[in-house]
Amino acid sequence: MHQQFSYEEVLSSAERYAWRVDDLIGGDKQLDFAKPFLPETLARTRELNFLDRDEQRNVNQIRSHGYLYTFGLVEEFILPFVLDHVRSRLDGNDYRVRAMLSFAAEEAKHIQLFKRFRGEFENGFGCAQSSGRPTRSPARCCRTIHCRSRW
Repeated sequence: MHQQFSYEEVLSSAERYAWRVDDLIGGDKQLDFAKPFLPETLARTRELNFLDRDEQRNVNQIRSHGYLYTFGLVEEFILPFVLDHVRSRLDGNDYRVRAMLSFAAEEAKHIQLFKRFRGEFENGFGCAQSSGRPTRSPARCCRTIHCRSRW
């Protein structure tokens, strides 16, 4: 099925549903570590019947942190890709350019949101990177991949 849309409609719709990172996390909006973070259908911790309920909740939260990190990595990759894509189209349809830049702004907010959640998780759960091995930030990893690929 092929849908018709215009960049003007996309931009108008995006502008109606504006959101802020501070509306979702920060201040009095904190993670509740007494509850699981993922639905059981994703976390699948009940089948770990050798763990008690508190341990299953901890595994649920650890798995949610893994999802969060993965999605953060994807967002870090999308943003420069979109910016490169729109750069080559600056002389065309103004609504297309604005819609693409609006999409890029949303991706940047997602990155900020995921970093805030990750920081709150690490502070509240009590896990810091302590492997002693150097780690790469998602942004650095994505820059490396992005500059080596020619899509």
